[in-house]
Parts: sequence; structure tokens; C-alpha cells
Amino acid sequence: MCRLFGIIANNPVDIHFSFTQAPNSMVCQSTWNPDGWGIGWYDNYSLKAHVFKEPISAEQSKRLDKLTTNIKSKLMIAHIRKSTTGKIKLENTHPFCCKNWIFAHNGSISTYSMLRKKLLLPWFFEIKGETDSEVYFYWLLQCIQNKNNLIAGIKSAILEIIESHKYSGLNFLLSDGMSLYSFRYGSDYHYYYSLFYLKRDTKSPPYLYFLSKETRQLIEYKCAKSEKAVLIASEKLTPDEDWREIPWGSLAVVQRDLSVQLISIL
Repeated sequence: MCRLFGIIANNPVDIHFSFTQAPNSMVCQSTWNPDGWGIGWYDNYSLKAHVFKEPISAEQSKRLDKLTTNIKSKLMIAHIRKSTTGKIKLENTHPFCCKNWIFAHNGSISTYSMLRKKLLLPWFFEIKGETDSEVYFYWLLQCIQNKNNLIAGIKSAILEIIESHKYSGLNFLLSDGMSLYSFRYGSDYHYYYSLFYLKRDTKSPPYLYFLSKETRQLIEYKCAKSEKAVLIASEKLTPDEDWREIPWGSLAVVQRDLSVQLISIL
């Protein structure tokens, strides 16, 4: 299965720790999810979306360490892939980006070819790869546009899939540059399609004892600068922080002020 990671913060941050140094880092998880990795982020002033991705394991990447250190943004989405549909190539690697939306998915929709036929031409021609995840992305955007309301659009899109399609997991991260949206649901296997969020504030995190002296000093410095963030991840990245499970069938909405709202979709 794929793994998701998202962060929204009050100041520009990097994700080097979460990707490479946390006790259960994304690089550690890529051992079981070796088919690609990617990061999506927004400029801090223009909010323009960017994506970098590679169709190789995060463990094998020669650019990951530098990118996760040098890219600093208030909002980022990252993904490591275990392929289900589509070849291992760049076009099938997450996150996906359209206009100013960034999206990553964990799960599969086995009848995605039927869903693809429901896409109107503007969205249909946006598809670059072969995956169910990309079709899912444009289906969500089409429903959001049709409803002219993000929450109503997401609910409409999800209900259509549940009622008319075969799927395993529908977990996703989605952003428009202003807020971070995360949905958790699957046909079964609650543990398998896990999704957690963490509010990280100025307190020194309890996981510091796992780290090198230099890394502890860096994180303590960031805490001293009053950096705050909300993290969302498929798995708890650290053992002793207050990670909370996103309820099954719920959408977590994290605003720029870092408020978290849990909305029952199903």
C-alpha cells in the first residue's frame, strides 16, 4: 500500500526530519513501498503549486535528502508508492497536480475505467498516466466544481464510488494551497488504511531522545521560534507524540490557522 504525509504550518518548514530521521520515517516505510516517491508544495507568497517526484524508491533517490532540506513551505504533501495499477514511471507517481490542486492517494479503485468514462472532457484530457489514483483525483475535482462547494463535492464523489464501484481504499490528501484536506475510508481493513493527525506546538517533542545532538538542537531551535504545525500521516512517525486517528469515513480539514475540523462524510 502507499503511504501519505502532509503538513501545514504557521511558518515555512522543511520535511527532512519526517522523511529521513523520524523513528518511523517515510524513507523507512519506502522499504515496503518502493515504486516511487514525490513531494508537492506551495510558494509561501504566491501559493503557486509545485511537484517533484521520481519513479524510484525513496531509499535510492540521490536528490531526496537535499530536496527535503531545501524546500521550505507552509504546506506540503508527500507520498511513497506501492504500485497497484499503472507501470512504475513518472506519470504514475504521486502527488498529482492540476491547476493549483495537489493530490495523493492510498488505496485502489479496481473499476476506475468506468469512473474515467464519467469525466467530462476538460478533466478527461488532464490525465497523463494510467492509474486509478489520477482518475480519482479528477473525479473529485469535477464533483467539487459541479457542486460549487468543496465539502459537498467530495461527499458526492465518494458516495458515487461507494455505491457504484469496486475499491479497496479511498484515503487521500488534497490541497488548494489554502487548506489541507484528508479523507479516510476503505472497503475494509481499518488498520491497513490508517490515517493520523498530530498538532505540534512549541513544546519540545518527546521523541528528541531518539535523535543526534545536532538534530535535537535544530528542533529545539525551531520550537523556540514558536513554530507550530499540523501533520497528517498514514502511520505514526514518532512513538510518544499525541497522534490522533482520523475517524473512519471522515474528512479532516486543516485551515491556515491550524484549526482542525473532522467532518463525517459517511
